[in-house]
Amino acid sequence: MHVRFWPGFLALLSVSLLSPLLAQDTEEARLGEIVYVSNTAGNLDIFVRNPDGSDPRQLTDDPGFDTDPIWSPDGLYIAFETTRHGDSDIYIMKYDGSDQRSLIANPIDDFDPAWSPDGSQLVFVSGVSNLMDDGVGTQINLLNRDGTDLRTFISDGFVNTSPAWSPDGEWIVYISNRAGIPRLFLTSLDGATTRSLAIDDNLLLESPGWSPDGDWITFSGNRNGNTDIYIIRPDGSELTQLTRHPAPDRQPVWTFDGQRVMFSSNRDGNWELYTVTPDGITRRLTYSLGADSQPNCLW
Repeated sequence: MHVRFWPGFLALLSVSLLSPLLAQDTEEARLGEIVYVSNTAGNLDIFVRNPDGSDPRQLTDDPGFDTDPIWSPDGLYIAFETTRHGDSDIYIMKYDGSDQRSLIANPIDDFDPAWSPDGSQLVFVSGVSNLMDDGVGTQINLLNRDGTDLRTFISDGFVNTSPAWSPDGEWIVYISNRAGIPRLFLTSLDGATTRSLAIDDNLLLESPGWSPDGDWITFSGNRNGNTDIYIIRPDGSELTQLTRHPAPDRQPVWTFDGQRVMFSSNRDGNWELYTVTPDGITRRLTYSLGADSQPNCLW
């Protein structure tokens, strides 16, 4: 029996077979891409670069401030915070900067977005953020990626900020002033368990985040007026200081291979992006005319 195929069918078959491979190649080629904030173009906008710091590309161009970008786990979307409508709102856009749209519109500020490991949800903060003001609280919320099913995760009257979802999806780490000073807390996704990572009370904390394997939490800490990069185990053990520089080192995030921590610093006179290894070897990634900050890496 002979089977004959018309040419158009063969062409469609070729495209259907190759499309998943092309998509996979595209995602693999973009693995480790850096999304970050820069004022190189005169305003706070979002850019991307290759993992080695080369080839900067601008994704947003709006009079409002576009900040706090973070990759979706599949690398197809970027969530970010913007003030383009006055207060801070959560937006998402495609990886190339197209299809920019609002996820939620509240009369109060929404900020600090972070994705769930499967990319189906986001966690974010609502309210006025001031960790040293006991009179003003912020709550941590959950939201589906399509903007539906808004629900409260933490609302206790204290200031809770900077949430980050663990790679296994079981925990959210965040900073809260419920102990009187900003500290790291972990709450299970079902809300049944909360524990504090007791760290030196003189260390003011910022920007927690997980390593790709979930074995470490990184954050920036200010002790005696100087901000450096630290890592700690989720059980509160093995607190390790990675940077020791008189200039501020802030906004740490793990690289895609889990071997380095990327951060922003003005140690060379301008805010640029750097990486540091667990043994303290630091490398500068960007050399910009503007200030580069708030990096996030595509895992």
